[in-house]
Amino acid sequence: MRALGWRRAPHDPRDRNAALKLGPVLALPKEVSLEQHVVEILDQGQLGSCTANATAQAVRIAHHLQGVPNPPLMSRLFNYFCARGWEGTSSEDAGAYIKDNFRTLMHIGFCPESIWPYSDSGDRFKTMPTPQAFHDAYDQRSLDAYHRIIATGADRIQQLQQALLAGHAVVFGTAVSEAFCGNQLASGAELPPIDKQIAGDHALCCMGYWTNPNDGAIWFRIANSWSTGWGDRGYVWFHQEYMTWGPTDDCWFGDVVPPPSMLGSIPAEVRS
Repeated sequence: MRALGWRRAPHDPRDRNAALKLGPVLALPKEVSLEQHVVEILDQGQLGSCTANATAQAVRIAHHLQGVPNPPLMSRLFNYFCARGWEGTSSEDAGAYIKDNFRTLMHIGFCPESIWPYSDSGDRFKTMPTPQAFHDAYDQRSLDAYHRIIATGADRIQQLQQALLAGHAVVFGTAVSEAFCGNQLASGAELPPIDKQIAGDHALCCMGYWTNPNDGAIWFRIANSWSTGWGDRGYVWFHQEYMTWGPTDDCWFGDVVPPPSMLGSIPAEVRS
């Protein structure tokens, strides 16, 4: 069984509505791709850290877009621990709200993976990161804001397209089927698994779209966090109907993601 881990965040009137950030809908191209900015497909293993993995992917894409040739990976274990801390579940592999992964980046910071490496074995996920990890993270707080696509239906599709055109990979959650987890995918774009056995809720990273010239349907390019051995080298296409399906929700992107500094490579005694 594949590890999942997305928890649907309840409505919060304080959430920044992405529509205000994106502005009016202008002419949209038929295709947008951020895939060339993906350094690697991640693998969450058997830990329910999909939200941290999807957020790490989105942030790394942003750093690559800003000209960092090989941007360091965000510590997924650090981010997952802190996100669960906001939710009171730091001692459990309970999954997380996507907003709390972004909240961690904004308020606690960007800890490099090299400082607090990823592991899905044992109880490592319960271990509080070191003071150095928190120090490095605070020195590299990586977001000015994070925005939620609250819209539904066709408006959601347009705002997803707008965000991608602006260079924002979008982290979102949805329900996935047993077949999806078992790598039994459609030959084209995945449709909502209405008639399939649902395995659970999972977070993914949307990084592009393509308009099918035959029927005008929008297909969204999705990066998973189950290694390159799953799907199309770790990717999958979602039909627009999957992106507007009721269980698909919690679409977030970060605003102004400064490239990380080299602080993580400097000994703590020098920086303090």
